[in-house]
Amino acid sequence: MFVQIGFAQVNGNTETPIDLSEIWIQNQQGKVKYETKLNELIEKFGQPESLDPFYYEIDEKDGFILGYGNSEFFIQNDMLYLFSLKSSDFALKRGNNSIRVGDSIDKIDRFYPGYFIEDNFIIARIKTSAGEIDGGLVIETDGSKILAIDLNFH
Repeated sequence: MFVQIGFAQVNGNTETPIDLSEIWIQNQQGKVKYETKLNELIEKFGQPESLDPFYYEIDEKDGFILGYGNSEFFIQNDMLYLFSLKSSDFALKRGNNSIRVGDSIDKIDRFYPGYFIEDNFIIARIKTSAGEIDGGLVIETDGSKILAIDLNFH
């Protein structure tokens, strides 16, 4: 999913992107961070329901998609590269705050107060140890509840 930001409502300080090293993805079995190795992700989350090959056209690299219910984890270079959370089985945790599918969008303010709102999408800028990334944490809503949480690069 790619979201183009045109005229957008801004909330909080959008100058400071989320550092992906501060975010954990967790389920009842365990938790992982961005760039976690494939074998560790499977160790923490259990065997995926599906494991499908995937070609990253932008990077011109092969990878895999691990399916856990409706959620997907994209692996490139043997590490977690992108994700799409579409069930409440997984949460994003940052400090003492977390968000998951089904939560009220009000929880996003505590998770990260500096975001853009475009239609029913909430977009938070992100960075890694290499610097700011052209992409973001994209949270799809119905205007009141979180429907999906995706990490996207352009």
